[in-house]
Amino acid sequence: MGILNRSDKVATTSTDAASVIAVGTKITGKVNLEINLFVNGEIEGEVLSSTAVSIGAQGKVTGEINAAKVIVGGEMHGKIDCNACEILAGGKIIGEVVCETIVIELGGMLEGSSKRKLAQKQVEE
Repeated sequence: MGILNRSDKVATTSTDAASVIAVGTKITGKVNLEINLFVNGEIEGEVLSSTAVSIGAQGKVTGEINAAKVIVGGEMHGKIDCNACEILAGGKIIGEVVCETIVIELGGMLEGSSKRKLAQKQVEE
């Protein structure tokens, strides 16, 4: 495993993503995916993904994200429910995060609340 800086993570995520919301694109409503999503444009509404959702440095999501992994390099306003959340340097979440693990890089910001989501195995015991 190599050491990556902020720009490497965002670039790698956008390359691996099957769906890209580009700069200058705005989507309003519900987005439901079973593939990775990279947002460098804007989404207002609900994003549901069984994989990863990445918000690029120019991206903004307002509403709710429910995904396996969320990486924020831009802005998120609302609620995130995921297994793993990462806020990159320059990334900003304003709202609520419910996750199993969270990483906030130096320069990243969480303004709001975070709650630990219990792993499914722990809940069943």
